[in-house]
Amino acid sequence: MSITFTRLADLGVTPINDDPAYKELMALDLPDEVIGMAAQLLSYLVSARTPTDIHYEEGKGVGFAQGLSFAGVLDPELEDGLKQVFRKAAKHRLDQRKNEYKSPPDGYSLVPASDGALIQRGDLFWLEGDAKWLEAEAADIDDNVDGYYGVARRDTQST
Repeated sequence: MSITFTRLADLGVTPINDDPAYKELMALDLPDEVIGMAAQLLSYLVSARTPTDIHYEEGKGVGFAQGLSFAGVLDPELEDGLKQVFRKAAKHRLDQRKNEYKSPPDGYSLVPASDGALIQRGDLFWLEGDAKWLEAEAADIDDNVDGYYGVARRDTQST
């Protein structure tokens, strides 16, 4: 058991996994009570499954930091540090989840989410609950690719 996990256990928190966010949290000079509460919030974030849930949990963590700052418990530098922990954890979790879905069907390639790409007619998206690829519907067109587990676009040579 690492020092981080031992300290969190002493605070009554059992980390869900070995996500690096816990170590980043422990590196901040925060009171034990704040670390304990933040670690509990992180546990929800690092185990969230859908992009919506991940962003929701990230928002709770950022709001927690803002609330502590407003109450005078954190100075602006510590507030920013704590917000960064939640933001990095959310990005890490989104990246993890995107690597967990099934490869796209033959003739399709994944659309990278990092370039701000939008869903186009004919794209497929990964439906996590049913574990299958579905064709984008009219309501999905022009949504940001980053909001989905995976988006696949027909290869140009396959058309």
